[in-house]
Amino acid sequence: MFGFGWHIELLCAKLAALRAGKIGRLIINVPPRYLKSHLVSVTFPAWCLGHQPSAQILCASYAQELADKLSRDCRRIIMSDWYRRVFPTRLSPERQAVSSRLNDKRRGGIVLVMHRLHEDDLVGHVVAQEDWEVVCPPVIAEEDETQTVDTVWGPKRLTRRQGEALHSAREPLPMLEQIRRTIGEYNFAGQYQQVPAPLGGGLVKAAWFRHYATKEVPQFERIVQSWDTASKATELSDYSVCTSWGMRARTFISSTYCASAWSMPR
Repeated sequence: MFGFGWHIELLCAKLAALRAGKIGRLIINVPPRYLKSHLVSVTFPAWCLGHQPSAQILCASYAQELADKLSRDCRRIIMSDWYRRVFPTRLSPERQAVSSRLNDKRRGGIVLVMHRLHEDDLVGHVVAQEDWEVVCPPVIAEEDETQTVDTVWGPKRLTRRQGEALHSAREPLPMLEQIRRTIGEYNFAGQYQQVPAPLGGGLVKAAWFRHYATKEVPQFERIVQSWDTASKATELSDYSVCTSWGMRARTFISSTYCASAWSMPR
């Protein structure tokens, strides 16, 4: 059963602004199962083609199976009776191939939709290259939020209070906390909060660590070394790495040594 959430209204407003030429590059980061793929890759192309049948739209995905499914879902909408009563658009019986480049770089738009995975994922890469409009509502608001969007009835303010769930009717806070415990802080921070590197660290907190000068290092009860060695000494082989751990009561001190690829004796 469909349950309307304010994030859907926000995404639709941003997509409409993209089609109107007000946004040229749009990133949408929304948690899993919040209709982002359906909105961007199924209903949005159908809506654009309904208003402009000659529009050329390319939808790409990391998996061929998913790309095929999204394409079939979009075509199913366009071929439905209710769509044909609203729009004059008719599909060609043959598959149409489109260029992989924007035909009009001034007016063409690009939408990137995904949930965050890590700091250097696709979103992290593209925002380092050029300016993008980024829409990334966390599943649990980390601060009070206010979004103003354009609608057919004029501007509308969308608000959310700190600590409020993105769609409480579908996933209330207790359920989200259970998901956090199940997948871990690091994965929850990226996929659900859209912050790939949680403040202060994930499982291991940055605040737990301090730096020691050579003269400050205490006497240890035990010293342990852990090696991760490269299997081959070639130019493209991984580095060999050694970490040394000194243990004293409840204190652990570590140092790390990296060496270029070299083979280890058996």
